[in-house]
Amino acid sequence: MGMTGIEFIEPDEVEFLNTFGAEKSAIPGEESAFRFDIEGVGDDGKVQLSYDAVGRSAQVIWLRRDREMARIYRENIHQISVDPSGAIRIENDSSDISSVLIVEIYPAVRITDTQLLC
Repeated sequence: MGMTGIEFIEPDEVEFLNTFGAEKSAIPGEESAFRFDIEGVGDDGKVQLSYDAVGRSAQVIWLRRDREMARIYRENIHQISVDPSGAIRIENDSSDISSVLIVEIYPAVRITDTQLLC
């Protein structure tokens, strides 16, 4: 289901930089796709957030010592935000389901995924 009537809210670049020390970078060859690489997470880890503002999709990858620990993909997202406590929040809604994916970065990576039937 599309979400044409709902505005897509991108993560605030300044909040990302202040909270995680990560800068927004464009994904080569993609007009509306961007990425944040958060380094120094826990024991030699990093978290990558990539998203497509027009396609309304997002992906989070958690790496630890170059080993993929988790890869989570979402479509129909309407907001990506930063919690000042050190977490990324990705929200999506459709006619069938509403979900919130929270990726805590500090003090350690913790992923919480809540999905509710509408």
